[in-house]
Amino acid sequence: MRIDAHADFTLPAIDGIHLPDGRVFANCSATAAEFRVAEEPQTAAGEDRGGATLYPGFEVTSADGRSMLVGGEGAWEGEGFLALLDASTREVVWVLYSQYHEGFVAAEFSPHGISARSGGYPVIHEWIFTDAVPPAVGVARAHV
Repeated sequence: MRIDAHADFTLPAIDGIHLPDGRVFANCSATAAEFRVAEEPQTAAGEDRGGATLYPGFEVTSADGRSMLVGGEGAWEGEGFLALLDASTREVVWVLYSQYHEGFVAAEFSPHGISARSGGYPVIHEWIFTDAVPPAVGVARAHV
């Protein structure tokens, strides 16, 4: 899967980390305030949850030029996504999709992974991702 920062795309509407081979590490949190990735993947094939139409809103390239982040929102209220891409091919490494954490509005590469922000007034979610594939994910809710 390739993502162009200027074109919408569709993803199976399953909360979690989507990999290019069709595996999804689903969000297994009990509340919308968390995001815990399942230890074992499932496949999106055969799932009949419909598709989420996603709209890129920003992109950020890593300092070494090898990786790129694209983030944005979905067609439905509350949806957001963040994708890690190979910068030279724009091929997806992983896509995080959430129907509960609003659109992603900013992200940056750090020495230890990725930090990002989703939402807006009155609630912003601060995210941290490790360099692993799929990444370990941490999210904290911060009121503005």
